[in-house]
Amino acid sequence: MAASRIVLITGANSGVGYALAANLISKPGNHVVLASRSLEKGTAALSALQPKRHPDASVDLVQLDITDDASIAAAAAHVRASHRRLDILVNNAGGISSASTLRGRLTETFTTNAVGAVLVTEAFIPLLSSGDESAGPARIVNISSGFGSISRRLDTSARLQTTSALEYRVSKAALNMASACMAVDYSPEGEKAALRSDGPRHERELKVFTYCPGFTQSNLSSANTADGGGKPADQAVLPLVEILDGERDGEVNRFLWAEGQYGW
Repeated sequence: MAASRIVLITGANSGVGYALAANLISKPGNHVVLASRSLEKGTAALSALQPKRHPDASVDLVQLDITDDASIAAAAAHVRASHRRLDILVNNAGGISSASTLRGRLTETFTTNAVGAVLVTEAFIPLLSSGDESAGPARIVNISSGFGSISRRLDTSARLQTTSALEYRVSKAALNMASACMAVDYSPEGEKAALRSDGPRHERELKVFTYCPGFTQSNLSSANTADGGGKPADQAVLPLVEILDGERDGEVNRFLWAEGQYGW
């Protein structure tokens, strides 16, 4: 059976990415492309997901290291050969560098959290544009963080205002700007409109969202635990599923969280 919706999730072998994949394949009409930097971890995640799968849903695995151009190109080629289109791209992969110098931490974290999402999106834009308009708009969701909100950083009443996390904040603020650029540049009138198809121009609508899942249990850091106050990942992805299902389309091109919007 051909799935009605093809969703690629980067960093899908754990945390928010894994929880989102589990949610989607528990329902009919979804095919999830589980993208993982580690093929071994991705294979383990794929095996763990199979018992959760609805009979009318499906899932497959692709190796994708968002810091490696060849890996990105190979993953896009795999999806093109296997599915010929993509309906939703969730740029979820990210991390925090443990480099010994501030320059190293800034460079590595920025490369993972901002540069990776931009390059993955450019590689998959033709596939996002090649779907039938009857399937609805294509969607890009960039998983950001309230730590990347400049307005929250300057708000002394914000709960997390006193936590520095410089490199993480800078990288997520950059990702937020990348989201805004995607929304404009990949529009029919945008500078990168030609990237949306490597054949005849398609005018499939493209919607871009930025989403913060909140403080969630994950392997992002040693603090992201239940004891540290992190919420379960399967709860954090529920508003994200609403975005994918079109329930928050009135907030397109905005920086969203579970209960509303953050200031950029």
